Amino acid sequence: MAELDVDVFTITVQASGQSFQEAAEDNGFEFNGKWEVLGRMGMRSQAQVSSSRGWLILRGIASVGCFSEKGGYSGLCDEYRVVAKRNDDQILVITGGAKTGTVIDIVLKTFKFLTR
Repeated sequence: MAELDVDVFTITVQASGQSFQEAAEDNGFEFNGKWEVLGRMGMRSQAQVSSSRGWLILRGIASVGCFSEKGGYSGLCDEYRVVAKRNDDQILVITGGAKTGTVIDIVLKTFKFLTR
């Protein structure tokens, strides 16, 4: 995608004050007997649920429309989406471009909420 000037490397990590269900729905996940992630034009992909180090993790890869940083539509790209809930109900939302899967795995393994 570099030749099209599409950003596939950016990752966004946010703490959410929402419930797990609300955060999941707001980030394109839907539960109808199984979790799915919704992409462009209602395209559905299976989502995975796992647990690790005190986190309940919902993750999926959505097909979304990509746009060149110089302007204009560049086609479909993968977008990683994660909603994770810690045992104390703190919620973490992560989204990332097509080349961020490994980085998201590292974030999930090392992330800590700090108290102020």
